[in-house]
Amino acid sequence: MSEASGYKRIAVVCEADAERRTACLLVDRVLGEEGTVGTEDAGELDAHRTWCGAAPTETYLRWASVRCVPERRSPRAHGHFRGEPGAPDARQARCALLHLTNCDPTPHGVVLLRDANGDPQRIVGLRQARDAAAWRFAIAIGVAHPQRECWVIAGFEPHTAEEDARLDAARNHCGFDPRARAEELTAKALGAGVKRNAKEALHILTAGDAERERMCLLVDLELLRSRGARAGLHDFLVEEVRSRLLPLFASSST
Repeated sequence: MSEASGYKRIAVVCEADAERRTACLLVDRVLGEEGTVGTEDAGELDAHRTWCGAAPTETYLRWASVRCVPERRSPRAHGHFRGEPGAPDARQARCALLHLTNCDPTPHGVVLLRDANGDPQRIVGLRQARDAAAWRFAIAIGVAHPQRECWVIAGFEPHTAEEDARLDAARNHCGFDPRARAEELTAKALGAGVKRNAKEALHILTAGDAERERMCLLVDLELLRSRGARAGLHDFLVEEVRSRLLPLFASSST
């Protein structure tokens, strides 16, 4: 489908495929909720957008694959950001955006997804990179506090007696209901004295089942926005995806 009819390429920059799946599903949920591209039906959404990385055959760009190579043309990958030193992730994010700018075809939108891992300055760095230039694409930033798993946990709703028991086990592991206070979980590796680990809490709830994780992100969006607000999910869904990516489709459908 041609660009004139609303077909958009959205690049995703994240750490691994699990993060990609989370980002793509959440973006699709917003697109479907707003009715801009019809419904949340996967086939219908596929007629309006595709996911990409730095190459046509890639579905996302890994942060670990981003190589910061000095550029001769502005904006430079190195240096300060509007006169200020770069916060964590600022330089690497700018490198990723420069790399995507040089892709053929250039994406229409970009999602930068990161785990905060206890560092509140990460989102500052990503915003510095976004503000460093008049980029050729819309950019949505998502920072999960402390990790992407917290966004999934926020959407867990037990469907069976076994899952009721899993939720009780997760409450015991964390000392509270992790769905409502996911931001209080930790990204620290499991070990002596480490409790409230986000990955472990999610494993308790879903038994490591990727499809069950996906189902967590399919609950009512208002529930996700509310429960995951302090984990960064509200900002990603509303301030970033709705405000920055949604207009790409709205403008092309008029």
